[in-house]
Amino acid sequence: MRRLPPMLAAVLWGACCGAWLGAARTGASAAGLAAKAEALGPWALPGVGHGATLASWAPAAAGAAFFGLSLGLGVGALLGLWVGGTRLLPSRVGAGLHWAALAPAGWAGAQGDLGLGAALLAAALGAVAAHGGAARDTGGWLGRAGLAGVVALGLVPWALAPEGPFTRLRDAVLLASPPGLALNDWYYRWTLYPAETLKPLAARTQPTLAPDPRVPPDQAEAVCRDALALGILCVSPGSPAAEVTATPGPEGLLLEASGARTPWPEAPRAQAEAWRAVSESADGSRPLRHATLAALLGGVPVAGCWALAAVAGWLTAWLPP
Repeated sequence: MRRLPPMLAAVLWGACCGAWLGAARTGASAAGLAAKAEALGPWALPGVGHGATLASWAPAAAGAAFFGLSLGLGVGALLGLWVGGTRLLPSRVGAGLHWAALAPAGWAGAQGDLGLGAALLAAALGAVAAHGGAARDTGGWLGRAGLAGVVALGLVPWALAPEGPFTRLRDAVLLASPPGLALNDWYYRWTLYPAETLKPLAARTQPTLAPDPRVPPDQAEAVCRDALALGILCVSPGSPAAEVTATPGPEGLLLEASGARTPWPEAPRAQAEAWRAVSESADGSRPLRHATLAALLGGVPVAGCWALAAVAGWLTAWLPP
């Protein structure tokens, strides 16, 4: 890594960490989707051909690409920018400040997401290592930062586009060229699987509920009827497709998922609120979703501007003095 420019090394290593996490998470999510499809039938998933795909390596590969280019690239850029910036401070001010790059890993661990914490820890240590052997180059960093600022100003019209920057990027770039069309088609074909790892319980593909065997048959039938009105499909107790369990409680039925419990009322509107409540309480993907959003909105633009600035700097080096 020390043979590469520090910022580039931090970004590339961050992308590798994101790809590792994405492959692991999406592989596990695909296994869960495969069990759900086997229990419910192929119609439980949108589109066709998911059965063969879920049993292959394709979902894990799609997750590696998706999270490597979103979470990993953005986190690597943000951590590289932080560590590189603190290295330029006077030693009495910046000594040890670069180790604050470990804070996101601590936050993820405190949220209970150990996999995300491990990926962020590896990315932070990579950024520190990449900048550790680099000579202090204040002038070079300031020059590249200035070029990045010029690039960012050039992108302002895209950010202020009436239709939105992402829509304009899709219409004017992705849909206007064969490589862009191929990338757009790949995104819509394969991102169902990594996207499933980011969704809360209520937003997953075909949410399911299983009445506990201790629930009386007539009450279980009523629960399933009310759940179906909310788009939740009932499955048999013990089914691998079951995501939420309706269990008897001291004052009525409870919805239980991942240790979270919420009373199941009788009023339809209150039932919708209970479903959202248990989905939010059992939302183990929240840390990953927040980290990915921060990386997409903060780190990926930084990586893009920095890359364009590096290309601009490389081209200006060829100009005659």
